[in-house]
Amino acid sequence: MERQKPAAWYELRDDLPDGEVLVPVLTPRGTIMAVARGHMSEELCAELNRALAHLIGNGIWQPGDGAKPDDDPGRRE
Repeated sequence: MERQKPAAWYELRDDLPDGEVLVPVLTPRGTIMAVARGHMSEELCAELNRALAHLIGNGIWQPGDGAKPDDDPGRRE
């Protein structure tokens, strides 16, 4: 069985909770960056998706990379 490449993309949505502009949604296919319609143009959404495709496709970035909450050096317990 071939392992699926990580994926992420932006999507304009009408169904975000009140007051939310950007909500990351984890799905079996990848991470959707759901953006409230009216807060980003369709052109910008398409351009960001092209940039993500380039970054992911060339192995420059993989969705899920980055700091975890426990990695915050300024965090106090």
